[in-house]
Amino acid sequence: MNVYRVAADYAYGYLPIVEEPGLLSFWCEEAAGKPIAAKWRIPTMVVEPDRDFVPVDCVCSASPPGRGLLLNRRAREALRDLLSPCGEFLPVRLGSFDYQWFNCTVEVDAVDQENTEGVRAEPPAPPGFWMEITRWAFKPEALEQPPIIFRLP
Repeated sequence: MNVYRVAADYAYGYLPIVEEPGLLSFWCEEAAGKPIAAKWRIPTMVVEPDRDFVPVDCVCSASPPGRGLLLNRRAREALRDLLSPCGEFLPVRLGSFDYQWFNCTVEVDAVDQENTEGVRAEPPAPPGFWMEITRWAFKPEALEQPPIIFRLP
């Protein structure tokens, strides 16, 4: 089985949010893998001033870190049946463009911590927190019947 990481290619730019009081802490603490549609605060995204924005199917936002998967209408329609059981689509403001943030709410504790390679964070970071992972290792039993998309704790 192959496991793929969905990640931004920041060489193509990213969409930062216009900061509002408490928005980043909301995204990073309350929205971390939990259903939040009822409490959703629609963020305003902006195009970097020194870059052209190319409205592709999937764009990565700068926030929340590692969870900024924005899908346009075409991508949502194509992927809705696959992704909906694993999360929720939440609106964002981005000029006249129709993007929504996909909040993945399925978490699978699948990382084999002993065999994963990389650099661990130093205190005061939480114990076991990775700064950088160069080679992932997974617990096979945790991925016997994996969801189509999931997040790691």
